[in-house]
Amino acid sequence: MALFSPEKIISDLIPFVLKILPNEEDEVLLAVSEEVPHFKTYLNDKQITNALPIFQFLLGCEETVVRESAVEGMRKLIISLSDDQVQKDIVPLILAISSLEAFQWKVSSICLIRTAYPKAGKEKEKLRALYFKLCDDETPIIKRTAAKEFGPLCLVIEKDHVSNDMITYYKKFMNETDSVRVTILPSLVQLAKLFQNSDLQKTNLQFVVAASEDKSWRVRNELAIIFPQFIEYFGSQINELVPTLSNLIKDSETEVKISALKSLNLLIAKISSDKIQACVIPSLRGLNNESSKEVKAN
Repeated sequence: MALFSPEKIISDLIPFVLKILPNEEDEVLLAVSEEVPHFKTYLNDKQITNALPIFQFLLGCEETVVRESAVEGMRKLIISLSDDQVQKDIVPLILAISSLEAFQWKVSSICLIRTAYPKAGKEKEKLRALYFKLCDDETPIIKRTAAKEFGPLCLVIEKDHVSNDMITYYKKFMNETDSVRVTILPSLVQLAKLFQNSDLQKTNLQFVVAASEDKSWRVRNELAIIFPQFIEYFGSQINELVPTLSNLIKDSETEVKISALKSLNLLIAKISSDKIQACVIPSLRGLNNESSKEVKAN
């Protein structure tokens, strides 16, 4: 590519790539998705927009690996662009592909929102509205992607919008299928980080307790796995969650018990002696008759 001038890249190379893409195998598409971000080395902010049609094609590919590679490439490009360029070219692209019929474009648009949002200026409202619209989409993969992006997005959206709109959607997600509930649950870590030392942390505590009582063992198991990540953000409030962890240790499902015991090993030094005596020891004694060797090994 270094042999091409910027003008030749725009007039010859980019049109050539766009022409061959529809007929190429996934391996070639993946290679292109990995190389397109390097166009930025040879093209300035204004010129690089000529490569956006290549990104748009790749963002709609059926092959997940190609699509994810294109998303990562676009994220790198967005970070390198000015706020004005993002507002002028990237936000319209995200909105445009989200309106296309195939789910692949909608999934990719969700994944790009968190990178574009900090630079979106007056266009932020459009990106929030788009995210909430796609959260309500009934296509399972779109809803799971929206749930997966929830936590990272909370860290870039203004706190007022998180405490109102985003929290509302967290509650909606927790009434969805168990796969969506499992996907959204790690976002509790980001919410705990965001509302550290604030009154809203009480709401997060309630979310943790509610998840521990979820009817799906997969949700309870996911909670048990991420439990140690709460230490840094809940601080001394972690002691309020010891009864919840103790209940997970006594869970009816072996996998949940094992995950909870592993988390206890990481948390024990942070738990008050009173809580150990009142909650942890009784729950451990309850495992005396446990038949699973894996549980006893932990």
